[in-house]
Amino acid sequence: MLESVKRRECLAILSLLALPVLLPGCGKPPSPADFLPSVDDSSDWVSSGEARVFDRETIFSLVNGQAEAFFAYGFEQVAVQDYENVEGMAVRIEIW
Repeated sequence: MLESVKRRECLAILSLLALPVLLPGCGKPPSPADFLPSVDDSSDWVSSGEARVFDRETIFSLVNGQAEAFFAYGFEQVAVQDYENVEGMAVRIEIW
């Protein structure tokens, strides 16, 4: 009987500990922009401009008329951010 009570207590505690991990998944789904790398003051890279998010309505301007091909694969959103480093090199990151 004591073992059963301890087991229930452990399960209750584990359930409470799991709530902060599981509850965020119950809300609004994350945007691809949430996964873009953040740049801090210690980095050699800086973001150039604001991150842009394209959806089914605006994707045409990113892919220059080829959006229909992405719709076939269930496209929802893409986030795009350009970065530059101190040496002038540039990179674009796209999260689909």
